[in-house]
Amino acid sequence: MNGNVWEWCADWYGNYPSTHQTNPTEPNSGIYRVNRGAGHRSNNGAGRVTNRHDNALGYYETHGVRIAKSIE
Repeated sequence: MNGNVWEWCADWYGNYPSTHQTNPTEPNSGIYRVNRGAGHRSNNGAGRVTNRHDNALGYYETHGVRIAKSIE
């Protein structure tokens, strides 16, 4: 499910704590959103779910969204 386009995430971008984290949470607000994965123009090896960067909201031809439903 990874690759082809960068995935826009709902999380605001921020630095993770240096200690071990399981499903870390992001800041409650910010300027940049988290993008994960890689796009079709990314370098080889970039398409990992752990690949994470920040980007301002706007149109980018290599970015997309993934619709998901929580099963609870």
